[in-house]
Amino acid sequence: MNTTRKALFAAVATAGLLIALELGARGLEVALTPAERSLPLPVAGCPEPCIEGTTSTPRPPMSRQQGGVPMERSESPTAWHLRANTQLLQGGVVCRTNSLGLRGGEVAAKDDGRARLMTLGDSSIFGFGVEDDDVFSAIAAAELSVRWGRTVDTVVGATPGHSSSQSLTVLESLGAQLEPDVVVIGNMWSDLYQSEEHPEDAPVRSPLALYRVTVDFLGPHLKPRTVGWLDADQSLGIPGPGRTARASLQEYRSNLESMVGRSEALGAEPVLLMLPAPVDLDPAGAPDWISDYRHVMRLVAHQKDAILVDGPAVFAENDATLADFFDQVHPAGTGHLMLGEALAEALADSVP
Repeated sequence: MNTTRKALFAAVATAGLLIALELGARGLEVALTPAERSLPLPVAGCPEPCIEGTTSTPRPPMSRQQGGVPMERSESPTAWHLRANTQLLQGGVVCRTNSLGLRGGEVAAKDDGRARLMTLGDSSIFGFGVEDDDVFSAIAAAELSVRWGRTVDTVVGATPGHSSSQSLTVLESLGAQLEPDVVVIGNMWSDLYQSEEHPEDAPVRSPLALYRVTVDFLGPHLKPRTVGWLDADQSLGIPGPGRTARASLQEYRSNLESMVGRSEALGAEPVLLMLPAPVDLDPAGAPDWISDYRHVMRLVAHQKDAILVDGPAVFAENDATLADFFDQVHPAGTGHLMLGEALAEALADSVP
């Protein structure tokens, strides 16, 4: 009988100890920086020890939108567009679409006294979290209107989630109708984004905080783990087994070249805009799988003799911090201001 009681007491004590350790591990997990994390992942309201400077990251207003972004399939099987004549919340900012499914008001017929700047890309170019007049393209257009001595209109041809293939479809289908004088091509994040080929093969994150914290503390003595860039919990956005980029480097290059060529055929000045990201603030620099896509953009700009606006360099020159980003890829209002001024400067002498 004593043996049974002792075994029962030992089991209860062990269970209590494990529960206490698990609760303690959960508390530590909130307070401590994950081991081997080399990519800054800003999250508004993150505890002070999480990432230096994160507490200054702007907090977009809470979105009340339910059900995601209202999208519709385009005639092309490779593209989608925003629902026409509707409104949506992106980063807490109300955005309205016109009859073409593009952000902003209706695009008026172009007259000889006006110039038109059109952008292509994903949500970073679309202007996630910033008002219409604070998007970099609107800032550049306002500055160019002064420099060129003529009104410059903007057309946001970017759509959240658009890859270079989809942006090319937008340019091919709407370019002639919109008659742009400048086409700013800012695709990259949605091209290199790594997604699971087979969801069932996705890495499973342990539900036990005790296990996760133990691995974190042993991190320096273990094989470096992969840290998610766009989704830290699911490790999406980074290369790895069972994951593939939405657009290969070869496809990405081909699409950039096609957009540059199509822009020139429309009589427009093509501009390649390389977007910055918080990862550029890391002393270790951007990983190769990001640098490779940037290298392709530089290569296309050089070979096509197109204007290149180097966003990472612009942010470095302006001593940018995490406060200039909303998250891992989206520039905040101050970031858009830097990009808009840099774009205007790059186009100052390209009067249409």
